[in-house]
Amino acid sequence: MYLAEPQTLDDADLIGSFTGDDSNMMVGETEFINQTHEVWCRSRTVLTDNMYWAGNTRYSCNPTYLKMNPIQPRIFAQELEVIDPQSSVKTVVTGGVYPDPSKVVTDVQRYICEQIY
Repeated sequence: MYLAEPQTLDDADLIGSFTGDDSNMMVGETEFINQTHEVWCRSRTVLTDNMYWAGNTRYSCNPTYLKMNPIQPRIFAQELEVIDPQSSVKTVVTGGVYPDPSKVVTDVQRYICEQIY
């Protein structure tokens, strides 16, 4: 099982129709090509501009994760936050290093996966 990589806006709509309107979903990983295009890491498919939520910052220099909300099935990058277990203070992660996943705090309620045969 792998994180889903919606190939088109219709794919994103279909995923949203299965999950309902009340959950933020984490979707697959991307990487940049020449700072002009973004591709899914596994399928190497270019993400089209209409798949992004308007106003979203693309090509962030800080660690992010991609999520999608089924109400408006567009992909957007969300900054990573970590929480200090002693003070319960949340801090946005900056720099090029991703934190220990056990310390990351998100509002993702679902992970959308697909099985590859």
